[in-house]
Amino acid sequence: MTGSRLEPEQRELLALVRDFAAAEVAPRAARDEAAGTFPADLYKQLGAMDLMGLPFDVDDGGGGQPYTVYLRVVEELARAFLAVGEALSVHTLATWAVAAYAGDQVRREWLPRMVSGELLGAYSLSEPGSGSDAAALTTRAVRDGDDYVVNGTKAWVTHGGEAGFYVLMCRTGGDGPRGISALLVPGDCPGLSFGPDERKMGLRSSPTRQLVFADARVPARHLLGEEGRGFEIAMRALDGGRLGIAACAVGLAQAALDASVGYALQREQFGRPIAEFQGVGWMLADMATGIEASRALYLEAADRRDAGEPYGRMAAMSKLLASDTAMRVAIDAVQVHGGYGYVTDYPVERYLREAKVLQIVEGTNQVQRVVIARDLLRGAGARRVQRPRDRRARPDDRPARASRIRRGRGRRGGTARRRAGRTGEGRPRPRSWRGWPSRRSSPRAGCCWRPPWTCSPATRRACGGSRGRRPRRCSPCSGRSSWSTLGGSTG
Repeated sequence: MTGSRLEPEQRELLALVRDFAAAEVAPRAARDEAAGTFPADLYKQLGAMDLMGLPFDVDDGGGGQPYTVYLRVVEELARAFLAVGEALSVHTLATWAVAAYAGDQVRREWLPRMVSGELLGAYSLSEPGSGSDAAALTTRAVRDGDDYVVNGTKAWVTHGGEAGFYVLMCRTGGDGPRGISALLVPGDCPGLSFGPDERKMGLRSSPTRQLVFADARVPARHLLGEEGRGFEIAMRALDGGRLGIAACAVGLAQAALDASVGYALQREQFGRPIAEFQGVGWMLADMATGIEASRALYLEAADRRDAGEPYGRMAAMSKLLASDTAMRVAIDAVQVHGGYGYVTDYPVERYLREAKVLQIVEGTNQVQRVVIARDLLRGAGARRVQRPRDRRARPDDRPARASRIRRGRGRRGGTARRRAGRTGEGRPRPRSWRGWPSRRSSPRAGCCWRPPWTCSPATRRACGGSRGRRPRRCSPCSGRSSWSTLGGSTG
């Protein structure tokens, strides 16, 4: 991981985090994951190192670091233990909503304990019946004096049951996004209970539970922003959260690549290390290329955020590319390890199980594509091509329209077609159901109605009906050919 754009003190910070991750976090990753142990003590240590509030203002007790530095810290932690890196990302997402939208009294009361790591944060948007369709949530908060009374169930809440506070999206108005508001809910709120921990494929050290609200009372001063702005707050928070997940994905992919390179150098087959085989070397090269591209993209998005520029589209791109890359790298890491990659003696099988969830959280990768496409199409540079109301006014349409009329499918009716046939102006010739001029509808009775290739060679010679020439007189008929009458050709 390069540090060319970092100040000296920022490089020192990253070196400190890297040493801490290698000494304290990585050695317990496999053990905690196997046992499903929540590493609460590690979060306390991160708070003591002032890492839980890195991107927040110094006046609020934060580190005052740019988002690029914060994301590099997340990557280093995820490289050692994904559950720890993801926990810092989720905590920052929830804390940001409070820092940006809470009232002054709530900020003074809560924010110092959040950025110091005393309170671990959680973000609650999804419900059992509303995942990607987040605006369809049904958990309702009703104002009752100085409180909101909340009823409903939230799902897939990271740190559920362990967090000290929850940023809750609930419905205070009518249907749709404008009826959603955001509340800061204390972890010990009366009327709040938790479901059992979800039995997950990976990230077992990170608790995921449902939140069950049964007449839970939340102080009205804990409203974030204004009523009806909850969906806007949720989407803006997710922009930053997607960058955090992108950093986690790059960290996980880097760990899988490191394990693969080490194994390929020491594993020998056919008398030499497998790293010397071109097939294995190419796999490692593709893995490294994808990781570097993903890292560069999320850092560029973070630069835009630090500069105050719009970055939502690039955040979705970063999450999409990085999580897909992590999944692909993890699969290739297992392949490099062969049979050993499929057993728990090596960490790459855990990386594969953990990588999958990164394609789902903070909006599935399919939703990321929707977000990217929608932003592209409504951008200032997108031009909407509108067809003119009067298509007859377009010169380039005239040949196509004339061809439709010649084929008998234009706007002109039968009377117009017969009139055109009598004048011989090159208007459409009458057609039978087979697409050829019919004897019944011909403007001149007794004309030849058969296509040229159905006549005998002698007949065609007699009437001059060879391809590309106008027929003169058809011997089976007493009149001139309808094609000659209507200005058509024999082909």
